[in-house]
Amino acid sequence: STTDALQRLEGLGLTAADDRHRLPALMAMARIYEDLGINTEAARIYDQVASLSNEPEVVAQSALALLRAGETERALGIERAINR
Repeated sequence: STTDALQRLEGLGLTAADDRHRLPALMAMARIYEDLGINTEAARIYDQVASLSNEPEVVAQSALALLRAGETERALGIERAINR
């Protein structure tokens, strides 16, 4: 079930030894929440993703997801961090 998948991904995201392994689990979890229309939870996870990644495409995707969730200030904070 979707709930089981989310629980497994959350476990992977929390127990992964380093960000390189944690990032894919968090990204997958955030996309599932987005697909389910649970944008506030997706935004919370994308916020974590943005803080863990230094890949511009991943960070930009996180900022866009935050904007879709109505988290304008958090998205702008990411944008400011990118432009530093």
